[in-house]
Amino acid sequence: NREVAEGAGNSLLKERFHGKEYTYKVVKKENASPRARQIAEEFEKLGITPIIVDGSVKELRNGKEFIRNTFARSDGKVFISNQISDQLASMAVPHESIHQMMFLHPELYQSVKNALIESGITMQLSDGSPHPILKSLLETYRNNNPEFSNLNGVEKMYNELLAQISGYHAADPELARKMFGTLVNDYDNVLKHILSSLDRLKKAQAENSPQREN
Repeated sequence: NREVAEGAGNSLLKERFHGKEYTYKVVKKENASPRARQIAEEFEKLGITPIIVDGSVKELRNGKEFIRNTFARSDGKVFISNQISDQLASMAVPHESIHQMMFLHPELYQSVKNALIESGITMQLSDGSPHPILKSLLETYRNNNPEFSNLNGVEKMYNELLAQISGYHAADPELARKMFGTLVNDYDNVLKHILSSLDRLKKAQAENSPQREN
């Protein structure tokens, strides 16, 4: 269900999707910042529908409000803040594309996930304490997703970890290796599968994948 109010060249839209209510102001591509417009065009090349929004998206979930900036949704859409920072801009496409790959091209995503499972991850350091990167990843995800638990969240954890590796590698390969190289046992092989899957996604879209519509 959608409610749309027009004003100042942008649209204020409220919609429900999978039991959640989203409220955001759409920014037309011609009115968008150069950075947001470029990111949107990169997503379109991958067959992913970009929605540029002014500021952030308000998500109402189970009576609680969450503020979302750039994020992927399972209907093939990615929301991009028109005010996205330089740092997030360099990570947005490779990060969110991994999320969308799970929804739109599960066969590609499965190969990446299998590489991570075969690699294994180091849950604890030698002193028995949790790996700091894994701990930080879980805490951040849990803050944004209160329904997340260690029992039902393994699949989500794999997906978020792969997306983080993909985004950080695009922004700073050396930093990505420092962050995730001791967490992911066979980091090089996992990274190889991530990059290969993104390349295959782009080629598949260029050849014969239909463009999704808003």
